[in-house]
Amino acid sequence: MLPLRAVPTLLAILVLLGSAPAAAQIEPPRPVDELAPDGPAPRPVRTRREPRPAPPPVASPVEDEAQDPQTAEPARPPPPPLRRPVRAGATAAPAAPVPAATAPTVPARDRTPPPPLVVPTEGDDAILSTFHAWRDAERARDPRASRTARDRLAELRETLAIADLESVSLALLRGARVRAAGKDGAGAVELAQSAVALSPESADAHWGLFRAHLGNDLFDLRRLWSDALGAARTALADPRWSRGLLGDLGATLLVAWLATALAALVVLFLRSAPSLIHDVHHAFPRGVSRWQAGALLILVLLLPWAFRMGLLFPTLVLFAAVTLYLEPKERWLLAVLLAGACLVPPLAGALVQATTFAGTPAEDVLQLERGGLEAAGAATHVEARLSAGRATYSEVYALAHWEFRRGKLEGARAHADRALALRPGDARSQTLLGNVAFAQTRWPEAIAAYIKASEADPTLPDPLWNVSRVYRRRARTVSDDAVGAELDRAQNAAAAAQRLDERLITRSDPPESRPVMNLTVLSPALSRTEPPITDGLERRSRVSAQLAQSLVGNLEPGAALLLPLAGVVVLAGLGFVRGGKGVSQSCSKCGRAVCRRCDPELVEGGHLCHQCVNVYTRRGKVAPMAKVNKEMEVRHHQAWVSRWAYGLGLVWSGAGHLFTGVPVRGALHAFVFAFAIGVALNREGLLRTPGLSAGTLLWVVLALVLLAATWSSSLRHLAKERG
Repeated sequence: MLPLRAVPTLLAILVLLGSAPAAAQIEPPRPVDELAPDGPAPRPVRTRREPRPAPPPVASPVEDEAQDPQTAEPARPPPPPLRRPVRAGATAAPAAPVPAATAPTVPARDRTPPPPLVVPTEGDDAILSTFHAWRDAERARDPRASRTARDRLAELRETLAIADLESVSLALLRGARVRAAGKDGAGAVELAQSAVALSPESADAHWGLFRAHLGNDLFDLRRLWSDALGAARTALADPRWSRGLLGDLGATLLVAWLATALAALVVLFLRSAPSLIHDVHHAFPRGVSRWQAGALLILVLLLPWAFRMGLLFPTLVLFAAVTLYLEPKERWLLAVLLAGACLVPPLAGALVQATTFAGTPAEDVLQLERGGLEAAGAATHVEARLSAGRATYSEVYALAHWEFRRGKLEGARAHADRALALRPGDARSQTLLGNVAFAQTRWPEAIAAYIKASEADPTLPDPLWNVSRVYRRRARTVSDDAVGAELDRAQNAAAAAQRLDERLITRSDPPESRPVMNLTVLSPALSRTEPPITDGLERRSRVSAQLAQSLVGNLEPGAALLLPLAGVVVLAGLGFVRGGKGVSQSCSKCGRAVCRRCDPELVEGGHLCHQCVNVYTRRGKVAPMAKVNKEMEVRHHQAWVSRWAYGLGLVWSGAGHLFTGVPVRGALHAFVFAFAIGVALNREGLLRTPGLSAGTLLWVVLALVLLAATWSSSLRHLAKERG
């Protein structure tokens, strides 16, 4: 038996004999010169594995059999042996060099020239035929055919670079109303959405979508609010809507001002009529009754109407009759209102000049820029003006721009040259000439035009983007040495264009198999800062002359403005100078005339008649029964004034306040009331706006809200005064 001390030794020997051979885990020593000097140990460097050469294409058996043995390729060398993977920490063996015959080669570049740009050949006929197909599908209640036709319309709009197919969108909105009437709310919304997609810049389309959503889901307030905001924003951006809205608003304000001036003058005349008739009666013999004097006064006041002297001269006569009987606030108010009425003709002319748009060359330019079905008629008008030598740069450029998008390249080139002659060095015209040359595969001419355009206007991204497309296409036709330079030019130009317009970052070109012209190049639209050609001066003079004839009669233009203004100033000054001296006033208690000619004992400037002075200021002068009777007379007069004020307030808001001596508040109520009535009566607008009347319902609602608010506020205040 082995001793216990030999057991560990024996076990260690058995373990060593039974263990398997293992790889060395210690790095072998390296030469001294490869060791790093004193410092931290360097990180192990990973050796880069050489790429495996791609095997050459294997010929099909038919090709191998048909190949000439003498020209057959030599046998492919066997692939290099696979290297055994090296464990971590071990040094990798150097890779075997790849034979030169098996090194990867760059395939030959495709030198096929790119196809030319596809110039559109379709036009209004294709749009109309597609629209007729949609109409037939709607009549047949075929939703699939209707959807197909609408998709085709959207494709034509994109291909022809049309901004708005407004007439088609209006027809779709009528179809949406038909569907809504047939209890198909979802179908109505679908048609309205298609209308907005075809005419995103048309306010009518957005209003139609608002109506469709309103009829489909009345409680979707978020969507309705979004539709209303979009419609309002589009309407304000459209000059036809914004100018028409401004013209209607301005005209309504002028009419409301005239109505307020007349209403205030009539109410103050009614209040001052008893005192006026009393004073006129003093000018006649004692045998003439008061009603006869009043009738004669009315005949005198109506003389300007009989002689057809317009509207302002009768109002000036009324102002002259009442100016001495008014309080200073009331006199100031009437003077301001009548002076504003005298300025209505020139203000209306200026308003027409600033807001006129429909039926002018500016509308033709807008139709050409949008490129819809209405553009053909606008092009005819512009060509007529061009033949007559009256066309401006905006019209000629818009015509060239529309012709290019419709594929009429020769006409676009001629009119772009004409626009460039009207405005030398214009960047947009140069870009359009470059686009025509690009579409006709005249690349050097296109590049030269784009460079000139970019130099003329460095902020315009269109020529930079277009020249990048030219360089990219030309890169496929040059030698291998010039490819890199062409692609660099294309990339730099595109990057510069994207810096100017970030929307170009997401822009994608059409498929290379069908490079549609309008989807490949950018054609710059006419700048919004261009002043529209509206012939406003001629319309301004006509409107001013017509209104002046209605207000002041057949006077010269200068006299028609100065004469009534001078009359207002003179009459107002007379009232302030006299200050009510020499005329009677109405007693503040009982309403009787306070006249010193009838009672010389009255104090100058007093507001109480002789009876009221004895009753209320001289105690003990009047018997108690007479005092009671006077008190009843005073209450009767105050009730009569209150009833008259409330009745006038019912007829015209603010008239009651004017009657009771609250002129400023009454004039404000009367003006808002007149404006609301003008909005209600003129809900269709004085100026023509395109398409459906999108704001008719909103105008009626606005008028009703204004009328209700003004009326209720006025009557509530009058009722409080009565109480």
